[in-house]
Amino acid sequence: AEAGGLIAENRRRSNLNLVKKVITAVDNTDAAGTTGATTEDNTDIAETPGTATQDISNSAELNGQKFSYSITVQDAGNQDVYFSVEDLADGNKLITNLTTDATAETKDGNPTGYYHIESGREFTVELEADWNLRFINLLSGSSYSITETGMGESFHLHDITGPGEATKELNAKTIRGTIGQANTSYKVTYINQLDTAEIFLRKEGTNAEGGEPVALDGAVFKLEKLIKANAFGEESTYEAVGEAFIINSKTETDGHRISGLRPGTYRLTEITAPAGYLLLRDPIVFTVHPGTENLIRMAETAGTGASHAEISGDKNNTLTILNTPGRVLPGTGGMGTFLYNLSGLALMLTALVYIIHARHRQKGGLN
Repeated sequence: AEAGGLIAENRRRSNLNLVKKVITAVDNTDAAGTTGATTEDNTDIAETPGTATQDISNSAELNGQKFSYSITVQDAGNQDVYFSVEDLADGNKLITNLTTDATAETKDGNPTGYYHIESGREFTVELEADWNLRFINLLSGSSYSITETGMGESFHLHDITGPGEATKELNAKTIRGTIGQANTSYKVTYINQLDTAEIFLRKEGTNAEGGEPVALDGAVFKLEKLIKANAFGEESTYEAVGEAFIINSKTETDGHRISGLRPGTYRLTEITAPAGYLLLRDPIVFTVHPGTENLIRMAETAGTGASHAEISGDKNNTLTILNTPGRVLPGTGGMGTFLYNLSGLALMLTALVYIIHARHRQKGGLN
């Protein structure tokens, strides 16, 4: 509009959203071929036929897990670029303690949750799952480049989704694009996958004569995952991973397979020992690190149970549990207990008969 020699310009601006999502593989044996899954915000997830994934962005196990980015936004008007970060899982709460080298906005000395950076200047930022970084008031013709530069162990980049005109390089973990329209909300989603592990458990018995260990059948175990580590005066909290299972290493030559284990600390407890072998007194505590060369590692707090386990196999994915041969003392119930009690009763009766006989002889001598 033009009035009195003055020109007023109304340039409608757009937003650019960078959303962080995390998925993991799930057992899909009963639904082979399921494809076309989406995250909770309806972002499409590319899947391989016969596999399935689950959005775990708001899972408690991801709390504090950081993903690093290097971003450059060139504003068409060469103005400073402003952005905020919201926690989508917490009512779009603004993140005021963001790890970034952009400048934080403050009011009365307190952070407002908004940040700014010079147009065209590269900056770094760390995001968590279910966070949304929102660039505001971008002019048409503004451009952006986003690269994921870091993630935690056992994660990999699954996919990048964005506007149709954007160019993505999955191997470089980069997407580039341009704000082509005014008054439009653009969205880029980085989808990382939390790797899961497949491990094998074997059961062997040590040889009392010093020979090679022998494969054993019939051991019953339960597996639990650490949910909450012990605090002062408290016990650690574990959660069962499936049902108790039997290891038959004579027939399962590769070991008892357990798949779909997420990273973390696990406790393996023997419930029933193979016949002729002693029950392990202490559980075996180990950690799982999917996607690494040392998939199974003994936990720092493994305790004495670690002395009965050996790690081997491709990428250290096999855990062999050793038992010692020995005679088990009778427990409660069963034939062993009955014979034990019967033997004790016989000894008591024999002693009683002896005492009575001795007293009769004594009386006879006195008379």
